[in-house]
Amino acid sequence: MTASPARGRCVPGGELDLALDRETAARLVAGLRAGTGRLPLEAGPDPAPYQRFFREVTVAVAPGRKVALRMVDAGDTLAITGDPVYLGVLAENIAGLADSGDVDTHVHVDYFPDHFYLEEGSAPATLHLVPESPESPA
Repeated sequence: MTASPARGRCVPGGELDLALDRETAARLVAGLRAGTGRLPLEAGPDPAPYQRFFREVTVAVAPGRKVALRMVDAGDTLAITGDPVYLGVLAENIAGLADSGDVDTHVHVDYFPDHFYLEEGSAPATLHLVPESPESPA
């Protein structure tokens, strides 16, 4: 099997972009539902229009807290933390994206006042699907 085409790009201190193939999306959903996990990502040739790639996504439980997406490890890791109930809401959103199979569809994960599951200060993010590589199993 070839390397996943999943990529994470960011503007440090700003917006995130997470491009997932269906297999990687399913692994992220499983980690969110379990409240733990580490998802390595590959860097691409050019992060434009973002400033850089990040190398992994981690998931951890933060009891009683809404979901927060934050860059850590000098911008190399997207840390997703939150109470299992709220992590589950994010998991359902990503599962719906993956189940659609539509590479033209995306999900915005952006905080606004009184957001149901996102914590104030959570980094704004766009999640979208990338086409499956020809060598990937269907």
